[in-house]
Amino acid sequence: MNRRGFIAGIAVGLMAIGLLGGCNFMSQDKAQPKSVAAPATDGSGKNKKILIAYFSYEGNTKGFAESIQKQIGGDLFAIEPQDAYPKDRDKVIEQAKGEVESKYKPKLVNNVADIRSYDVIFIGTPIGGTL
Repeated sequence: MNRRGFIAGIAVGLMAIGLLGGCNFMSQDKAQPKSVAAPATDGSGKNKKILIAYFSYEGNTKGFAESIQKQIGGDLFAIEPQDAYPKDRDKVIEQAKGEVESKYKPKLVNNVADIRSYDVIFIGTPIGGTL
């Protein structure tokens, strides 16, 4: 993955986070979450098929992905590398930098069976660190 692709991935993740902020607000009188989102449609009223794919190192991105799914529906897909990343955060950041620079693409535990069947795909990744 090149730097432009990595930045595009981050932008998509930020858009998904922005969607969460716009889809849910607290009612002042009851302090209960109130959903304002509706499932995505294709213009003819037919619901679009949605995939929410995410990689979560510490669990935060997984939480965002699950929140998106609660708001708009869709299928969740955890992106899991065959070789787990180190638990030490500094080592992960160092490894990730090297992977980005070398355009390394890790082998995954599983893949989406038919990605072309989805109309909308959200991709969530961690954005912390000094990448």
